[in-house]
Amino acid sequence: MVISSEFAGRVLQLSDEPMYIGRADDNDITIKHGSVSRAHAEVTRDASTRRYHLRNLSSTNALRVNGEEQTSIALEDGDVVDLGHVRMRYESRDGVAFGEAGPASLDRFLIVGDDPVSCRDNVIRIGDVAFRVADVRDYALHGANLPLPKQRVLQAALAMFVVVASEEARKVT
Repeated sequence: MVISSEFAGRVLQLSDEPMYIGRADDNDITIKHGSVSRAHAEVTRDASTRRYHLRNLSSTNALRVNGEEQTSIALEDGDVVDLGHVRMRYESRDGVAFGEAGPASLDRFLIVGDDPVSCRDNVIRIGDVAFRVADVRDYALHGANLPLPKQRVLQAALAMFVVVASEEARKVT
């Protein structure tokens, strides 16, 4: 997800096939910004680990991940990637799953890892971690993530989904 420049909010979908990112139209992902090189970086996915790797293609304005200049790096969920002056955040979908279809349950709208996300008494719980709903709403309005143990994060907007779904389920019961 692009989080800076005029492209903020744009979601870039990655695939299993190698993808090229740059300013030129022949890239798989085109970012028309003066600080992005014509052929800036390559993204590949390791078939055995399913992890994405990012490689600099000798760009003019470097490739930085979490503020460190990189030539090649395996991406971790939440990594901040800078291609020139365009900042993005890598968000893996592997750790988040929606509950199975069936009757609504106030405990199982969303699962993060093995932890259900629940909302009760203006508190959102994710496993042993709790956040005030008002704080989560502020995070969501700023496009931020909720920090979780083991270097995991959850998009605050997804947590707000649990708040709304809980309110709706309570109306039905």
